[in-house]
Amino acid sequence: MSENKQQEIIDRGNDAKKFIEAPIYQKVLNSLIDECIGAWASSKIEEKEKRDMYWHRYQSAVSMHSTLQSWVASMEQEQKNLEDENSSNNKQEIH
Repeated sequence: MSENKQQEIIDRGNDAKKFIEAPIYQKVLNSLIDECIGAWASSKIEEKEKRDMYWHRYQSAVSMHSTLQSWVASMEQEQKNLEDENSSNNKQEIH
């Protein structure tokens, strides 16, 4: 993988990590999830469109959070790969 692509993954992951760790993000995410689950649970079974809307909102919030988490995981993997490469290069220089 090119260094530019690696750096892009790392930068995106760092941004995602900052975003996820921001207290306001946690509040908004929890509020959205609680609102969706509460509205879905309190709606009548006959209100299919309303229930579907809240279910899709919930799924969207979860999907967005999962995407951010995957970006953080990709960043951590790239950082580990770079450390391994640097460690390997250092060992070769010693011999």
